[in-house]
Amino acid sequence: MHPASMNSVHVDTSADSTLGKLMAKPGTAKLVERFLSGLPQRIAAIQSAQAGGDLNQLRVLAHQLKGAAGGYGFTPISQAAAQLENTVNNGADPAALAKSISTLSTLCASIRVAAA
Repeated sequence: MHPASMNSVHVDTSADSTLGKLMAKPGTAKLVERFLSGLPQRIAAIQSAQAGGDLNQLRVLAHQLKGAAGGYGFTPISQAAAQLENTVNNGADPAALAKSISTLSTLCASIRVAAA
């Protein structure tokens, strides 16, 4: 995903979307809000794992974010986390990892703004 395309992130909150269905119920809406508010901590943990050279932890964190984002209907985040996981699994160089993490970080920040 090109960073410029992230400036106009669309969050599908229509009644028939996964996110829309979750947001329609107060209990699950709180879970979505908790997920969104926890994104900065998730990104910080990913960046810390990368900085420490802990590729196994980086892989685990990307995998967890991929699943959580997908479950809440944030497909773009899930896809970017999957890309990061694949980058780690394919033994990418530090520059490729940094690019994947930067893309994911920017996307998470954009989605938090779009969902607010």
